[in-house]
Order: sequence, then C-alpha cells, then structure tokens
Amino acid sequence: MLVFGTPAPSPRLRERIVAVHGRSAQLGNASRWDLPPETVEELLDLDDPEINEKLYVYGAIAWKERARILAGRGRRGGGAATCRSPTSSWTKSPGSTSVTTGTG
Repeated sequence: MLVFGTPAPSPRLRERIVAVHGRSAQLGNASRWDLPPETVEELLDLDDPEINEKLYVYGAIAWKERARILAGRGRRGGGAATCRSPTSSWTKSPGSTSVTTGTG
C-alpha cells in the first residue's frame, strides 16, 4: 500500500502503518517517487543508510541531498549516513550496454 497505492496514503494512515510495521514500512515508503516534500524530509532526517539508498534511487530528492548521500555524510554532520553506493544493487552484464537492478 505504501509503495503501490494510488494516490499515496494520507499522512495519518502513513503514520499508523509505520507505527505498526516500523522500519520496513519506512523503507517501502522511501521507494515512492511521489512523496510529499515533508515526508521526504522526515525520511532524510532519519539518516538511515538503507532509507537514503531508496530515496536516492527512487525518490524525488534535491541534488544537494544526492551529493550528501553519495559522500556518506549525515544530515547533522559526521558519517551517520555512510552507506554502500546507492547503485551497488545495479549490475551490468559483461559486454552489455544495459543495466539491470538486483534485489540487494
């Protein structure tokens, strides 16, 4: 529902889903491209490497945030947001010009 529901769930429903399902719901939420700006800000404030990766790949985030995530910097400074490359789950077959996404 968080990822594929159209339109996106209301903020109240989103809060309830996160309260019940925790981090997995936040990860699913971060995979949406059409999140309201305030929800994107809330997710970025978590400084969670996996959530940042989802937002980088799927989210409509500012270039400043993309650069910060790639640099491995947390929003409050330091390395709290250090993560693997957001494109690390993408693979390219030898001799191929196409890129496929992995599950990791």
